[in-house]
Amino acid sequence: MPPIPRLRRRRLQIGAVLGAVVAVTATAAALTLFVVGARSGPEHRTVFLVDASEVTSRGTPSPETAAQETPSPGTTSQGTDDDYDFSDITDAVAATALNTADDDALSLRRYGGTCDDTPGNTTQVVDDATQNGRTIADAARTLKPTGQPTLHSGILAAVDDLSQSDATHNRVIVITAHGTDACTEDHKSLERGVTRLLDESGLSLDFRYIGHRLTREDRDSLALTAVATDAPEPVQADTAEDLAAALKEFTLPDSYEALPAEIPRQTASVTACSPGEIYQGPSLGPVPSALALPEGFTLPKGTALYGYGDGGFLVGPADARCTMEAAGAASGTMVGISAADGSRTGVWFGGSAHLHPDSACIDFGGTAPELEEKMKGSHWEGHCKSDGTIRNIPTGTRGLYMGVRRWEREAGVPETDRPAPSESFDLSIADLSDWISTHRFSCEAGKDRIDLCVAAFTYHFLRLTEGRGTPGEESDRVGKEIAAILSEAS
Repeated sequence: MPPIPRLRRRRLQIGAVLGAVVAVTATAAALTLFVVGARSGPEHRTVFLVDASEVTSRGTPSPETAAQETPSPGTTSQGTDDDYDFSDITDAVAATALNTADDDALSLRRYGGTCDDTPGNTTQVVDDATQNGRTIADAARTLKPTGQPTLHSGILAAVDDLSQSDATHNRVIVITAHGTDACTEDHKSLERGVTRLLDESGLSLDFRYIGHRLTREDRDSLALTAVATDAPEPVQADTAEDLAAALKEFTLPDSYEALPAEIPRQTASVTACSPGEIYQGPSLGPVPSALALPEGFTLPKGTALYGYGDGGFLVGPADARCTMEAAGAASGTMVGISAADGSRTGVWFGGSAHLHPDSACIDFGGTAPELEEKMKGSHWEGHCKSDGTIRNIPTGTRGLYMGVRRWEREAGVPETDRPAPSESFDLSIADLSDWISTHRFSCEAGKDRIDLCVAAFTYHFLRLTEGRGTPGEESDRVGKEIAAILSEAS
């Protein structure tokens, strides 16, 4: 059997108990940086760093809304996400501050503004002091969202706020509705800046991050920020209740006790795909230079990560060519990775992420009871049946179905006439928890590179199920079942 990607359960890093992590794709999210410290008395010193920038339907402020008059807390302005409520953040910070022990030193800092206004795009709202809970609660509720997210400026300023602290426990808690910095994607520069400030001050502190209703792209960026500041994986909060619970967990004195060390989440460099010769689709979205890999996943030797914009990524052969091959109204965009040596080794994402119901029926009809219910009243009612060519793999997640299909070699074509002996597989994933969202990936590789397809398919499963509650043991099992099915052909 070929080697499979390394999948493992992760334990909490030294520091606060994170509690339940809820990662949900949404149009907005909130981030607060929390630092605890003390100058000459308090054992714990805490800085709440609040993302007070505007949130639009795309999760980032537009130039037009950034220039408009700032809305009051809990309200929205033209171009903002009408479903997002900034008071979720301010109420959670206020409630947490009021319940913090009087002998803990607290301060409040906000960030948000313009990129050319450093350091004015972050402000210390309430100075560090004990018995500060009521002051911070009142001040938090007066914050008004404005400008763009200037996360890195806020982090560096929060570290500087604590530069004179002599407390045993210093912490920065970040709550963000974006997870990104509008001014820079240079996480290495942030890491150097934080390291320099800590070295100069001799300060010992830790960071905690909470993403509130973050998009997948924002979660990826926030994960890189956490890595740059040597912090545990961010907590993702879908609701105001989740946000309040995470903040409460972070501010409990007992939460500073050491817990078993967590295996760090690995990052990988990303190579951007380029438009192919016949590509006529929209302009490619931005592709980050690096990306945090799914929990417990490691890229096997000889593979690399490729990005094609709008949050799409593929695992493929190292040193390969990745192109957007074609676009069509019905099939969407075809993205392909072909080996540089011309061999039949590559990975493809075909079509869009929301295909017609027939794709789900062909793959999972008769297996997924949700399909039968969703097809009532349509011409598919009573005819939604699988073609029997797919091998189903239980995902351990309600409403989520997955299967692998092997494509047989074309009959009558001698093996010697092929460019190289190879195997072809499809991975299909259907999310039926809401309506019907289907994803299909293809992989072709030589018999000695089946591990490439195992890695590519396992990566897609883990990425598409982030935040769906799939436990680590289930991820391990799915990866092994993919490897078992693909290895049968080798």
